[in-house]
Amino acid sequence: MLEYWIQVELFRAIESGVAGSWRHVGEYEQPYYTRVPRPGTKTNIKWVDLLLAEPTLVRPSRVAWVELKDLGRNEHTAEANTRGLAYDLAALWGIDLEKTVQVW
Repeated sequence: MLEYWIQVELFRAIESGVAGSWRHVGEYEQPYYTRVPRPGTKTNIKWVDLLLAEPTLVRPSRVAWVELKDLGRNEHTAEANTRGLAYDLAALWGIDLEKTVQVW
């Protein structure tokens, strides 16, 4: 559950202003459209763990798409989660912003 704990702590830091001018977009994970979906999936829609913008949500100068992964405590879990991280990073690399706006 480390991934969820970190996600909650980052959200708390952002909402309390500890993270500087970064603001959380939405209330939880946000959907995005990728040209590189996970093999075997039937959709190009994925959900990013955190979507951050600064300095304002209305006209941000920077946006950060954050994926979190707990690599695990045993060899099997570490292998599976490492592969999952690779799929998540590939999906973010293949993000289609115009289609993402349509998903929203």
